Amino acid sequence: MRTVEQIFAVNKIVPVVVINDVEAAVPLAETLLESGINAIEITLRTPNALEIIELLVKKVPQIVVGAGTVRTSADFFNACVSGAKLIFSPGTTEELLAASRSRYSDIRFIPGVVTPSHVMECASRG
Repeated sequence: MRTVEQIFAVNKIVPVVVINDVEAAVPLAETLLESGINAIEITLRTPNALEIIELLVKKVPQIVVGAGTVRTSADFFNACVSGAKLIFSPGTTEELLAASRSRYSDIRFIPGVVTPSHVMECASRG
């Protein structure tokens, strides 16, 4: 598995996508790839988000698929099971930090941080 640094060295832009239309997901990902964008964040704000993540992982393996708006350990685990390789959270909680060190510790977790203290605390926890 690539490090976050390696992923972002290649992917300077990670579009944050709120999508519920399963049929539109693959064409969207293919268009991003054709435009030189090799990563996508599917937010968990729609009922079909996990299904879309799973579909993109299977149908468009050239794109790094991430899950966004991950707020609970259940969100974290569901996104991992769906195949997400990046987990984006709007904040940082003990629950999410513990989930990131679970059996899915190979999935890259990018916690939301606001202050330098948040950055230091998350860095100290890996």
